Order: sequence, then structure tokens, then C-alpha cells
Amino acid sequence: MTVRDHLLAIWSAALTAVDPRAAVLGQCRLEGTLLTLAGTRIDLAAIGRVVVVGAGKAAATMGQGIEAVFAGLDERLVGGVVVTKHGHALPLRCLRLIEAG
Repeated sequence: MTVRDHLLAIWSAALTAVDPRAAVLGQCRLEGTLLTLAGTRIDLAAIGRVVVVGAGKAAATMGQGIEAVFAGLDERLVGGVVVTKHGHALPLRCLRLIEAG
């Protein structure tokens, strides 16, 4: 490998490490009705439904991540809103997206 190849590999690994969607997917797991968020376990059978609220430049990307966690269980994720910076909008299935300054 050349020095350039090594630098490109390091750059790619750094971008992957800070990807907001990947961070959500790495910290959130849904197994049946058991939701694990950063090590904290929540039994959704006891709660019923989930509403998401988020804000920041990465909110849309993180919203896509949480929607992916709940894929197939859309009745549990009843909605929510994420606010992101102008120009950072992404398509979301059930979360409402607001762009703001």
C-alpha cells in the first residue's frame, strides 16, 4: 500500500466512525419489544409507543437511523419531530422534519 492508500483508508475510517446514522444503529437495538438504547433496556410492551424528538445538524440522519431501528414496527414509532439546519434535510418515513436557522 502506498502512503496515499493509507491516508485514504484512515480518512474513510474516520468518516465512518462519525456517521450519525451508524452511531444510532450502533447504540440502538430492537429485539421483539425490548429496545436497548446505549445500554439501557426499555420494554416497549410496558410503554406502548415511542415519540422521537431531535435537533441539530445531524438530526435528519439520526432520524433515518431510528426509523431503521423501528423498521417493521412502525406502530410503535408513532412519530415525532426533528429540527435540522437549512440544507441538511433528508427524506423520513414517519418523523416530521423542520429546517431552521
